[in-house]
Amino acid sequence: MPQDDDQTTLHIRCGSDLRVPLQSAGFAGDFLEYADPICQGPVPLADDDLLTCRAEFINRAYEADTPEGFEETLALLQTWETGLQQAASRYHRVVLWFEHDSFDQLILCRVLDHFHSADVPRKLEMVTTDHYPGFERFIGLGQLNGAALQTLWQQRSAITPAQLELGSRCWQALREPLPTGLASLMADPNTSTLPYLSGALRRHLQELPALGHGLGLTEQIVLEQLRTGPNSVAQLFQKLTMQLDPRPWLGDLMFWHIVESLLSAKQPPIAVTAETRQASWPHRQLKLTETGLAVIRGETDWMSCHPPTRWLGGIRLGDNQANWRWDEHRQCPELR
Repeated sequence: MPQDDDQTTLHIRCGSDLRVPLQSAGFAGDFLEYADPICQGPVPLADDDLLTCRAEFINRAYEADTPEGFEETLALLQTWETGLQQAASRYHRVVLWFEHDSFDQLILCRVLDHFHSADVPRKLEMVTTDHYPGFERFIGLGQLNGAALQTLWQQRSAITPAQLELGSRCWQALREPLPTGLASLMADPNTSTLPYLSGALRRHLQELPALGHGLGLTEQIVLEQLRTGPNSVAQLFQKLTMQLDPRPWLGDLMFWHIVESLLSAKQPPIAVTAETRQASWPHRQLKLTETGLAVIRGETDWMSCHPPTRWLGGIRLGDNQANWRWDEHRQCPELR
């Protein structure tokens, strides 16, 4: 017996990982992947520029950086956007499947912002969690089997006007050129309306350059791991995801983009070992440079090593400018 055939249903997920498992678990509704990784790269304020800007970043950061790749990426983003725009008119019920990390939570806020400012489906519901029995380290819904998805389906909840409003506030704050709006939401007790948002925002803001060494948290974890000796990119990604990241949020290509940024600085803190330079990127062995050792000791500021410009939502980060920094002790951003 299908789980959701009592009315026309659309399942929205920030990836394709649940498409087949939902079908196998007896769900008959349509599936919309809406998976622009807005936790990484520029997210401009102007709606007219948003999809073009995102397609340019995705093509440059994760693909082959070709005109054809840009056009394909832009078309995909437009398809996702059209699916979201048509959701309320085509379906009686729309169900959002999102877990607790910044990748999911920021896309969730984008989706909530849409329904906050447009027509809302007759039923708008959400399946969300940060844990599941039997998993010591829960990474996401993609880990779960059909029986677990059916259990979570029974626990779904109706999305409230307060959640729509909070999601919209977060989406707007993400696009601002300063992190103070996100930091205020992170510290606001009312953010518990979306129970995993505050923690996701904290993890997102930890990607700002830290006071002291200037590394984002992912960069810091990479350099600390390399202090013990060379590791392959694949080994580092596995350790980051399964052990070291307090709230894993990265896909493999997103992680490779961070590694490439470390490698392409004028004074790189890491290097590829000579014998693996021709290997595919997951199998390249990375090692710490003298610059990297000085950075991780706090003797050199990473932002003084001329790293490539990067964006965190609407925030531009680069050398030769004052940058927003993350103060881990005070749990807040600071301009320096």
